[in-house]
Parts: sequence; structure tokens; C-alpha cells
Amino acid sequence: MLNSDRDKALKYFCNLSKELSNTKVENNTSLNKTFVHKTNPQNVLINDIIKIKDSEGEFDEKIGLYYSVATPNFQCSFIFDHPLDHYSFMLMLELARQVSIGVTHKYNHFSVESIKNTVNNIDLKIHNFAELDCPMLIGCTDEIRKNKPTMQIRDLNFFFVQNGKLCAEIKSAISVMSSQLYNRFRINNRRNTLGIDDVNLITNLDIIEKNKYSFYEKEQTNNSNL
Repeated sequence: MLNSDRDKALKYFCNLSKELSNTKVENNTSLNKTFVHKTNPQNVLINDIIKIKDSEGEFDEKIGLYYSVATPNFQCSFIFDHPLDHYSFMLMLELARQVSIGVTHKYNHFSVESIKNTVNNIDLKIHNFAELDCPMLIGCTDEIRKNKPTMQIRDLNFFFVQNGKLCAEIKSAISVMSSQLYNRFRINNRRNTLGIDDVNLITNLDIIEKNKYSFYEKEQTNNSNL
């Protein structure tokens, strides 16, 4: 995305965030939890995603503009297992991830069941501390760089804005691909990394329920003996 488009998008999101600065943000159930690949609705950390209409034609037609508002669960033991006085970078990454996946399904109309999202690269810059007691607007620009029947590559920019001030921004490139293509990539990766021709992809549930690998048990035993 050109710097001029980036600056115009940031200005828009900053102005929009000022309108939210004195607004109490409530959890919004209109965003389907499956759109952000969650089974527990308490782990959905954003409100519904809104698409911005570029009625003035200010941006390239290939660029989509979206925004959402963060609604973090402060009782989440994974992110808030210790006192925090600001949004952590880990939380910002998850917010960006949820917006990206939500746009994929809600606006780019990809099926939840038939596609996979993977991150190609990511760059996070912190400009200011993000306060926990002020609404956080997440603005997103989405540019489709490659569009084929089995794979789409998108460049995304995320702007984390509070009260008109930029707190952080993320630049990322992601791939959206068919489940069949994803499985081929994953099997090749397992072959290259582990040196085995394993046609089955191992999930965390496989490891927990089937105890498929003794590696984890050995590590736990060794750690307990320290």
C-alpha cells in the first residue's frame, strides 16, 4: 500500500476513534464466533467488523477498509495471568488475527470449513501505550495481491487507535488457501522437518487424548526432576 493511502486510512481511523472515546463498548454477539475460528464465544475479542464505503473514491479499488472495536476478556487467564496496565503486544496480535479472519469469511465470502489462513510475514510497531480503560479501534486495510482459485495472498495493515492517537500498527501478508492445498503444504513440511512420510496431521487434541508422542512425557519428567 502506498504511503499516501496509509496516511489517508490512518486519518480516517483516528477521526473515527475520537467518536468512540466517550462511548461504553459492549460485547456484540452479532459477530459469529466461527468467523474468528473460536469455539468459546468468550474468546471473541472484537465487536462486529464494519466495512467502510469509499464513496469519495479516495483509495485504490483493490483496497478494502474495515474497522472493529476491541472487547477483550480481562478474565482470560492466558493473556491476563498477571496484572497489566496496558494492552500487551500479544493481545494486539490476536486482535489483528481475528479482524483478518473475520474479513476473510464475512466480506471475502470464503467458507469457514473449506479454507485455511496462514501468516507469511508480520511487522509490529508500538508508538504509544494502549490503555485498557479507553475504547480501542482496530482499523484495517486489506489489499488482494494474488487471487487464484485455490490461493489468495493479501497485504493487510492494522491501526490500533485510541482517542485519535495511533498506539500501534501491524503490517502483515497472509495466504488464504483451500484445505486441500494447505494439507499438501503441511505434509511436505512434516516430511522436510521430521524426515517422515506422515499423511496425518497431528493436532493438540491428538497429543492430549492419544498420547501419540512420548517426547512430551519425557520432557515433563525431566523438568520435574530438576
